[in-house]
Amino acid sequence: MIRPIFALALLAAWFPPLNFGAFFDLASRSVPSDSLRGLVELINFIANPSAMLLAILFGWLKDVVGSFSWTFLIMAIFGLTTYLAGRNSLRKHLPAG
Repeated sequence: MIRPIFALALLAAWFPPLNFGAFFDLASRSVPSDSLRGLVELINFIANPSAMLLAILFGWLKDVVGSFSWTFLIMAIFGLTTYLAGRNSLRKHLPAG
């Protein structure tokens, strides 16, 4: 039988590359093509320290809730909320089509 923590770890390992690509796709649609290089550099500038802070936040949440499973669930809810907010923001600001 597969333990829940193992299944969550496999899902976490599988889906971030998909989300990462979708993020850059959404971001590239928000600027003109001649500004894309600057946008990618800005995203990397923000993402590198954020990845470090996310690891600290994940460890802190694990200590607070006492379970990797609940921590993965909390982080998944946070990620989904961020994705939906970004998608809705782009829909409001980009022309249809």
